[in-house]
Amino acid sequence: MPVAAMTSQHTNESGFALILTVFVVALATLLVMSFADQTFAYQRSVRNYTERIQADFVLKSALNLGKVLLELPKVDGVNEDWLGEPWALIAGAPALPIEGLNGEVRLAIVDEGGKINVNAIASDSSSSFGFPYPAQVSQQQTAQTPGAIDPASFWKSALRELFVSAGFVREQYERNETRTLGNTAFGPEEQVAAIHDWIDSDSNSHSSANFPGQGIESSADKAWFYNRVFRTISELALVPGMTPERMSRIAPFVRTSQPQSSKVNINTAPLEVLLAIGIPESQAREIFAERTNLPIDSAMLQNITAGDAQLARVAAVTSQEFSAFALIKMANVTRWARASINVQGSTTSRRAFINGIEIM
Repeated sequence: MPVAAMTSQHTNESGFALILTVFVVALATLLVMSFADQTFAYQRSVRNYTERIQADFVLKSALNLGKVLLELPKVDGVNEDWLGEPWALIAGAPALPIEGLNGEVRLAIVDEGGKINVNAIASDSSSSFGFPYPAQVSQQQTAQTPGAIDPASFWKSALRELFVSAGFVREQYERNETRTLGNTAFGPEEQVAAIHDWIDSDSNSHSSANFPGQGIESSADKAWFYNRVFRTISELALVPGMTPERMSRIAPFVRTSQPQSSKVNINTAPLEVLLAIGIPESQAREIFAERTNLPIDSAMLQNITAGDAQLARVAAVTSQEFSAFALIKMANVTRWARASINVQGSTTSRRAFINGIEIM
């Protein structure tokens, strides 16, 4: 074979070998990278799962800490539930110290007794709870009190005032926006009436001589109205006229409790709630300022409500319903939990009961 031909054949073989080598190296690199990616994904999945389990245990522990704080005996002769107690101050802690935990845990406890109970606006709303509604029992007491109105009408008026302060006005949305059922946001009185329609047991539109708001249930789609009490605040978003923006404005000021549990603790109520239940603005601001140092006690409450029998019936200085919120932030997981806590007992012997926990 000529030398030139042998050289050409050798060159071709060398080129093929080089190409084959490059292909093998590239394939090996891809396999290694794929394996590394799978290994990394697996490790991340394991870490996420492990941290998720840890987070759930830590959240439940934090909520139990909230329960313990609510059970602490009162000190220094203070019998009231107010914002100077350990359960209220825990929210100011930068993080709960948990040894060995690679993450940050926060805890906050909110007094639900300082909010307006939306379920109290309908006189027959207690049927879903299985308890008699105090309004039915107290009608005779109301009739014997000059200038007093029935409890349901009082709470409707209080809720209307809250909606006024939240800036509720009647608005019409475009059909394609789907902001709320019917695409109409109501004014304060109409919105209260729509909420009443959602709660009450009948299918008639709300109408009352003691409250001017007119309902819409008779002329609207019956599927819009559940005709039962609200079980969570989020269910308010199902009421015609309510939008996410409106929900965000009123969420700190309302609750959904048993209808007979409607008193407002003026030691923890926001200023908007104090005004909504009928406390004059100057007096409400004075209460708001004074309670930062010492709670409003029963004697002071009697002075505040003197001459206003209706306000005396709805105002209180203690609470039984609280919500504990726990948040944990870890490297791969962020989760929060909420517990509904009921507190019973005297100032020196208090018991707290967790009614339910939701973890997100």
